[in-house]
Amino acid sequence: MIPILPTRLYAGLAIAFLLAVGGLLAYRTGYKAGSATIQAQWDIDRALRERLHLEALRRSEEMVDAARKITQEVEQDLTARLAAADARGRDLSRRLRDALAGSGHCPLPADRASPGPTDRAGGESGDPEAVGAALADHLAACERDAQRLTDLQTWVGRIQREVIPPPESPPTNP
Repeated sequence: MIPILPTRLYAGLAIAFLLAVGGLLAYRTGYKAGSATIQAQWDIDRALRERLHLEALRRSEEMVDAARKITQEVEQDLTARLAAADARGRDLSRRLRDALAGSGHCPLPADRASPGPTDRAGGESGDPEAVGAALADHLAACERDAQRLTDLQTWVGRIQREVIPPPESPPTNP
């Protein structure tokens, strides 16, 4: 015959079974709640990172625009200065050609009693050697300016290629 188990034993087994099932359900509920909390924190973190990334991108674009503006201003200034130096050089070379093409002296009037003012502009030399030396100095200055402008253009190009990366589209997060 099968002995009948006492009711206390059945009650104990039922309580143990209920505790085990309840524990598993509580664990599963807590695990889901924890996962949801972690996912919410990840979403907040991702939104913060995206906002910071867009802000940094905006600041970077502002800096690039400011650098481009400064570069254009410097380039325009140097171009204007180079054009002015070129105009002065052309004027000086024209005057030199005019001075060398003539006989280099002016016939004196027969009446020397009242000499008039010279037709020459102030600061001009009548000596062809002085004009030649001034032209050589001027051309050397033009060469220096041209070299500085070339170096500046090379530097700006290098900055644009190496330091300032092209704008990229923001990465998409799946």
